Amino acid sequence: MIYIIITLVLIALDQAAKFVARKLLAGAGAVDFIKNIMDFVYVENRGAAFGMMQNTRWFLMAITFVVLVALLIYVIKNKSKTPLFLSAASLIFAGGIGNLIDRIAFGYVTDFLHFLFMDFPCFNIADICVCIGAVLMIIYILFSENIKGETDER
Repeated sequence: MIYIIITLVLIALDQAAKFVARKLLAGAGAVDFIKNIMDFVYVENRGAAFGMMQNTRWFLMAITFVVLVALLIYVIKNKSKTPLFLSAASLIFAGGIGNLIDRIAFGYVTDFLHFLFMDFPCFNIADICVCIGAVLMIIYILFSENIKGETDER
């Protein structure tokens, strides 16, 4: 139950931040957040990660939906519901749903976080959730035998 709440809170946080970005940043140009490190800038991303696959809204929505349904089925069927696994799944769900909401409602994903100290595309809170969740899921998959063994010994 706590992981459902975490997922819902992250979706709400992502949507609230994007709402603020659309209202305050659209047409405002870049706004310094941490000088020479990060700024806020409004971007309508009509593609996937790093702006790839521009103007493929329906395809990206379908892929996101299929991935989220597959992950949900995996979560339900997975017998080992470790905190690491459930945290990873919660983050991936939150990010996937957050960006899917944007694609359905606006036809694009609102990005607004921009690193200045390296060449990196703008991103949002949902993107952060998906990336961290994916890393945690990889760790879970790679080390699940050790994790299962540790939880079984308790």
